[in-house]
Amino acid sequence: MTYLFILSSRKAASEFFRPRSRRLHSNRSLRIAVAAAALLALLANSGEARGEFQPRVAIVMCQDTYAEGWFDAHSSSQGMVGLAGLVGVPYRTLTLGELLSEPSPSYTSIWFSWCQFIAEEHIPSLIALLQTHLSSGGSLFLDGPLGTAYRDSSNVEQYRDMKEAFPFLNLVDKYWGDVVERPIYTTDSTHPIAVRVGHAGGTQLTQGIPDTSDGFGFINGRVTGSEVLLEIAAPTDDASDVGPRALGYPFLVVTEPGDGAKIAAIGSYGNYLGPGAPFRNEAPAGFYQNGLMPYLVETLLWLVGPDDSAFASVQLSHAPMTVIGRVDGDWSHTPDATVATFDYLADLARHTGVATVYGIVSVYAVEASWNGFIECGGELQELGGSIGSHSHTHNYQMSEELDDAGWNTEVAGSMHLIRDSLFAADYVPDTYAFINPGGAIQSRDYGKFFPAIDLYMTHGGETIVPYSSGVMGFGLPDGVEPVPVINNTAAPDFQWLYLDEWVYTVQQAADIQRMLLDYYQNTVGRGVLYNQMWHDYAISNLDKPLHYPDTPTVLPLFDVNRAHFESNRIYAPSVRELMGKMHLAHKVGITSSENGNSLAVDLDYAAVPDEHRAYVTGMGVRVNGSAQPIAQVTVDDAPHHAFTDNTVILPPADGEKQQLSIQLGTPAQDAIRLTHISKPLDQIEYQGDEFKVWLGSPGLFTQFCIAGPKSVVILDASWYTRMGSSELCGHMVYGSTSPSFRAHMLDTGDHDLYVAGAGRTIDQADWSEGILRLTIAAGGDAAMIDFESARAPDTVLVAGEQVDVELDGSAFSVEVPSSTDQVLVEIRMPAIDGGDGEPPGGCGCIAGRPEPAGHGGLALFLLFLAAFAEWRHSSVFKRAWREWRRP
Repeated sequence: MTYLFILSSRKAASEFFRPRSRRLHSNRSLRIAVAAAALLALLANSGEARGEFQPRVAIVMCQDTYAEGWFDAHSSSQGMVGLAGLVGVPYRTLTLGELLSEPSPSYTSIWFSWCQFIAEEHIPSLIALLQTHLSSGGSLFLDGPLGTAYRDSSNVEQYRDMKEAFPFLNLVDKYWGDVVERPIYTTDSTHPIAVRVGHAGGTQLTQGIPDTSDGFGFINGRVTGSEVLLEIAAPTDDASDVGPRALGYPFLVVTEPGDGAKIAAIGSYGNYLGPGAPFRNEAPAGFYQNGLMPYLVETLLWLVGPDDSAFASVQLSHAPMTVIGRVDGDWSHTPDATVATFDYLADLARHTGVATVYGIVSVYAVEASWNGFIECGGELQELGGSIGSHSHTHNYQMSEELDDAGWNTEVAGSMHLIRDSLFAADYVPDTYAFINPGGAIQSRDYGKFFPAIDLYMTHGGETIVPYSSGVMGFGLPDGVEPVPVINNTAAPDFQWLYLDEWVYTVQQAADIQRMLLDYYQNTVGRGVLYNQMWHDYAISNLDKPLHYPDTPTVLPLFDVNRAHFESNRIYAPSVRELMGKMHLAHKVGITSSENGNSLAVDLDYAAVPDEHRAYVTGMGVRVNGSAQPIAQVTVDDAPHHAFTDNTVILPPADGEKQQLSIQLGTPAQDAIRLTHISKPLDQIEYQGDEFKVWLGSPGLFTQFCIAGPKSVVILDASWYTRMGSSELCGHMVYGSTSPSFRAHMLDTGDHDLYVAGAGRTIDQADWSEGILRLTIAAGGDAAMIDFESARAPDTVLVAGEQVDVELDGSAFSVEVPSSTDQVLVEIRMPAIDGGDGEPPGGCGCIAGRPEPAGHGGLALFLLFLAAFAEWRHSSVFKRAWREWRRP
């Protein structure tokens, strides 16, 4: 490709080199250098532009399957929505009837939830649609067999062979069998999915599954890309009851039937089988580091993405995990429980930033004259939370028992009552969330209460699928829009402590909870939304555990969450911000294309209402399919200094679009960048040695991490410490008056003296004449300032008083006493050759800036070409040319 570029650009190059005037001709050396540099830059990015990535996914629920067994269809479709959010693609939720009625569907990928039953009259239209979709290079994902059952005119269940109905899919429903307690394993496949996941063949991904499962095979196993990636197998090599088992029971398969089409099919993911669950109370009970969900994310990235290039997707947040709290106010008639719960939630927000939805059972609150809610609700909202409804009467079976009037009373009526009753307090209740009080509400009923709410939080058996949150609504009535639906993550406090079938001490539950938090943070990641169901009777410690009534406190179960939120990289949005981000992830238009080491990404928010568009900041643009880290980023043509190895932290959007240019390679080691922030980012200012981060939610607890050289010192932050060799992480405490924090480059020369951490705010840092001066903020308790140095200091002064320090390897610390005034800390270093730590004569180089790799010889060659082109137009060349041509 490089040589083609040179040949095709020969004329342009000669025009560029040709002298246009005496002045230009007299500056030929400058033009030579500029030309060589320009050509080198072009060659460095002259790789062929690869396929454009512009995903649009349809997630389909089949009404006929729903009518036969609503829970499997319901949970599977919600599980597909959860996967779409983790993959990071825009999606639409619709029924099969809605899909077939569209005049010309334009989806790049169609994902069918559990769709085993499809009526005969739908099959011809579905065949035509799928054939058109696949012939245009579209892709399919199937959760279970597609259309293998129907009811005849006598309402008798009949079987339809998938191979006969859809032969162009190259799939056959191979078995339905008893595979209880058999785990899911990887095969020895070398498919790109298996390579990206990186598991060796025979790796166990799940604990033994608890039920029967379907499985797929191929009509023609020789069709391109037809491979079994995952199998259900016994832990031993005993023979199966379905014939030879060279691959066990096929569970996840892929095939590419032609025209660029891709298909992935799994035996059952989102139904009651629950193969992806990281914890089960049923045998085999306990926590398991389940790898199925991460494997499916990689499968779907392959399914929707280009084959041979990097591409971008959009995460709910740039952090591995996004967190909000949820409390069901079942004891809303008990003010002591209400106040104690509010106190815990407020303290959680002040020390972790995590905001909470508190759902009120409104008839109970009336009984208690709204005591507790009047006094405490305003502070919860100031901390980013929301007062919601947990229904009016706590009806446990709403889908089975309510008529239209009942739905209005339990949801819209409850919301109005909460707003009206608390409006007289010192705050206006921001009431828009509804928390289901009992058994799963069927998705067919969503249209009955969605118009009254902005956020819905589920309850009950829907936790069988390990992640099912997103904006959804299947078959909603005309005029009713989908809303964010949040399925809580396993397991609610009432199951751990108050359910007859579960027998766990508080400490056992806390230990498992710690593992579940780590699972979502590190195994799943990708901005996954974490939300666990808590109850006021538990947090308030007023209801003792069923099996262990002598337990003095149940708070360790909740405190393990708080400890995780304090010490891990989470994003903690306000509840309203979370809703906006969920809408953005649902409808954002993504276009990305790779060219050499550059990835161009266009984000289009035109389909997202203005009220949600304001919450772009803090979301993540994830780079998939690249082995190289992110080296440099621009957003709307301006340098952007906020990214990790694989994710860009989005700043606020000025309008309906954002354009990103992401350079892949090695980040500059001497540059500063933001790698994490737990609250919204307002803007970054980077000038000279000063890097300033303005906060979008000043005054709220905010975590952050900064990458840069060791010479960086953090100013205006409440606390920070060094994490590894290239990051400094800290936080802004709740109530901080600073709207920003700064990363300041402080070069101490050959002294190698660095500030490694501060337990109190550093207002100012200066280095001159071998002395480091730190101005520590007034107020606060006694705190330590940590340093790293290759040499022991001569003298250390704190507030003018000399203190003794000892070098522990390359580290030492200085204690700053509590003070109502600023405290000056002075570190006086011994003199070294060359004066104040500078090499004799000066270096003039920038430490840590990487040299260009691999293009040195090419640059010299280009300089030679440029010089030759310049000489070619000289009089000397022309005379030589005439002499050579003379006969």
